[in-house]
Amino acid sequence: MRANNIDGAPSADRVFQEIRAYVSHWNISPTIRELAHNLNCGHSTVQRRILELASSGAITVYGGRSRGIVIKGKK
Repeated sequence: MRANNIDGAPSADRVFQEIRAYVSHWNISPTIRELAHNLNCGHSTVQRRILELASSGAITVYGGRSRGIVIKGKK
């Protein structure tokens, strides 16, 4: 298990920004593992934030796909 960074766990806004930056650079959505690595946090933290973003309508998540995150709205 990876410890959170010194600033604590990333917020949903920070995860959204990272997803948007990744899509902008690579033109594909990031995996949970890539987000966790880039944000220096654990996989479960990223998964919780992704669920928050999906429930708010900012993103859509297609299950069963490693790159199944699609940005829907602006946060």
